[in-house]
Amino acid sequence: MPRPSPSTTRVIELLNFLGDHPREFFSLSELARRLDLNKATAHGMLGALADAGYLFRHPVDKTFSLGPAVVALGQSAVAAESKIVAFAHPEMDALSRATGAQCVASTAIGDEVVFVAVVGLGSLPMASEPGYRARLYPPHGLVFLAWATKERVERWLESVAETPADKKRYREMLADIRARGFSMAANAQARSKLDRVLREVQNEALTPEMQRMLAALGAELAREERELGKLSPDQRYQIRSISAPVFDPFGKVTLVLILRGFPELTGQQISEHAAALVGACGRVTKLIGGVIPDSVETKPRRRSARTAAP
Repeated sequence: MPRPSPSTTRVIELLNFLGDHPREFFSLSELARRLDLNKATAHGMLGALADAGYLFRHPVDKTFSLGPAVVALGQSAVAAESKIVAFAHPEMDALSRATGAQCVASTAIGDEVVFVAVVGLGSLPMASEPGYRARLYPPHGLVFLAWATKERVERWLESVAETPADKKRYREMLADIRARGFSMAANAQARSKLDRVLREVQNEALTPEMQRMLAALGAELAREERELGKLSPDQRYQIRSISAPVFDPFGKVTLVLILRGFPELTGQQISEHAAALVGACGRVTKLIGGVIPDSVETKPRRRSARTAAP
């Protein structure tokens, strides 16, 4: 794994901090204190970013906030993402109507999963809005990690796994997702608790106690997901969501489509919905000129429940 550049890390931390406080201005001293920077280092960094337009320097009190160059970069990124979502939207609409579920398009930004489009409601009491963010913490965003580089996965494991056994379990789960081409999540009390905790600490640093609790919840959900791979056609299951990847021209996951808000389903119905979702993602991948890695099939493997063609 490449060694991180301290200077680059400091710039990223500064921009992320100001991004979390978009309407506020901060002095050099306050930024140095908040980010644990040497004042001389902070002075040079702030001056260079302000000269390039990435920061705005108040002409009177010499405080700093995000500048117009950051806005331009963000708009370029949104425009590129919007093109992909535009290709995905007809498939999302068809999936929502065919399954009766809500269909969400999500992308990964840093260590967060962000909803960029939402179609339908399913059995959910209210729709999630585009812009909803969640930490990339199990089980959120596992489809993005299933096809990530080994180095990226190892960094993620260091942040979420408490024990070697937990790391092994997560690696096996990611391998399962790659093999079948999609991820499933149970509608469990542990997941609801995990979602609630992640919402509460969304913009805060995790304490060691929170990390241990989240690791335990994530490990429990990982075990449940592995069990969901053994579907019986006539048995009924409480499924929270099914997720599948859209790939870019380099074979990297650029978008994940999620079906959520299901009533109780049989194993046969789950297999059919998963096949439809994987097929839709494959068509979107083709439309954007993407490349499907060899480990992904155009429809899920046959398991104990028969799989319908997408």
